[in-house]
Amino acid sequence: MGSTISQRVVESLPFLDEVADLVQPKVREAVDAGGTTVHNVLDGTPLELPLHPALTDVPLGSWTAALVFDGLDLVSDYRAVRNAADASLALGVISAFAAAATGLS
Repeated sequence: MGSTISQRVVESLPFLDEVADLVQPKVREAVDAGGTTVHNVLDGTPLELPLHPALTDVPLGSWTAALVFDGLDLVSDYRAVRNAADASLALGVISAFAAAATGLS
């Protein structure tokens, strides 16, 4: 049994292994089809550090900002704050796809 909460949650969801076994070969094929350059970019080789951990901070920060802006919108009812919440949410979703791509590779 895992020692952290996240490990225990993952271990309690055995279907994740089945999903990973189905998805991982397809992702590997796509990355290999892109060649060495695509593989190196997704791994963060040009930056000399893993790219996935750095990219996961962008959606988390964006969604946190969206939560704060939504709270401010409830209090202030300013259109600019509502737009900032929407923009933060959109940035989080877009950057989550980039983080997922690097994580899957």
